[in-house]
Amino acid sequence: MSNELRQARILIADDSATVRHQLHSIISLEGVSEIMTASDGVEAVELAKGQQFDLVVIDIDMPRLNGIEAVRRIRDETSHKNTPIFALTARTDSKLVQQGKEVGMTGWLVKPFRNQTMLTALKQALKASRQKQSNQAA
Repeated sequence: MSNELRQARILIADDSATVRHQLHSIISLEGVSEIMTASDGVEAVELAKGQQFDLVVIDIDMPRLNGIEAVRRIRDETSHKNTPIFALTARTDSKLVQQGKEVGMTGWLVKPFRNQTMLTALKQALKASRQKQSNQAA
C-alpha cells in the first residue's frame, strides 16, 4: 500500500501553521506530487473551486468558516463531490461527527494522531476513490 499517495494532489486546511507544516512534512515523505495549504475554511473553499484535489484534510475549528461548513460548500460548489475529505480535530462528540457525516466527510482523524495511522487512513480512502473512478470510467 506504499504508493497510494504518489502523484496525489492534496489540500490541507488548518488554522495552525504548526499543524499544516507537520502534515505537509509527513505526507511529503510519501511522494505526494502536490500539497496545497489553507489557513481557514474560506481559503479552503476558494482553493477547491479553482483546482482538483485527490484528497482533502480539513480542521473543524477554524476562523472565518469552520470545517463543517467548508466541507458543505466544497461538496456543493465544486467538482469535489466524491473526493475523500477527512476531518482533523481534537473534538469527537457524536453530534459533531454526525454533522461531518451529513456534509460528506469521509473520515475523522483525531488530534493528536499517530503518523502511520493517519497515513493508512488517507491511503485507503484514496485507493478506494481511485478504484471507484476507474470502475465508473470502464
